[in-house]
Amino acid sequence: MRLFLKIIKKDFVNEDTESYCAKGHKLSSGTAYYMESKDGKIYFGGKQCAGTHGTNDLKDVPDLTKSLVSLGTGTQTSGGNGSGVTEEKKKSLAISYLLLREELLNEFTLNKKPLSHKVLNKYYNHYTEHNSLNENQINHILNLEKYASENIDIKLSIGIYLLATLINLFWIELKPILVKMKMVLDSFNH
Repeated sequence: MRLFLKIIKKDFVNEDTESYCAKGHKLSSGTAYYMESKDGKIYFGGKQCAGTHGTNDLKDVPDLTKSLVSLGTGTQTSGGNGSGVTEEKKKSLAISYLLLREELLNEFTLNKKPLSHKVLNKYYNHYTEHNSLNENQINHILNLEKYASENIDIKLSIGIYLLATLINLFWIELKPILVKMKMVLDSFNH
């Protein structure tokens, strides 16, 4: 039975995470598309898998494996004055920033202030409910991101997220080893 899955994001995963599309195949790259079924279950897959089973377009999916700085540079629009970022890239940047701030960094504080933001939280709730943002919301999020990057080092925010992800992945790998070491040490104490 084929499930219809909403592609939520591309993000880091443990290298032994199994692909939804190929049972037994591990996503050894350490990245995957997160896909959610109607019942809320999360599945993981590569680009081809997500493209086949996803109900939304891959180009609209935020890629949290890339730095926000790299998302904000590059592709220029054609026509007009020839400057600026494409609408697709603006949307991707806005959603990535929104998810970073409201999902991934919501537990962290900077100068005793939460990294969550009341307006961003409102947009986040709208995005999770409707899987879309309108042009005004996107522009407002990007303005907030610009303000934050001028007043809070966004590289620090990205660094915190990446560090937390790495710690989590290493903990998953190290926990069985530490448990065995404890068992060995405990056997010497008896």
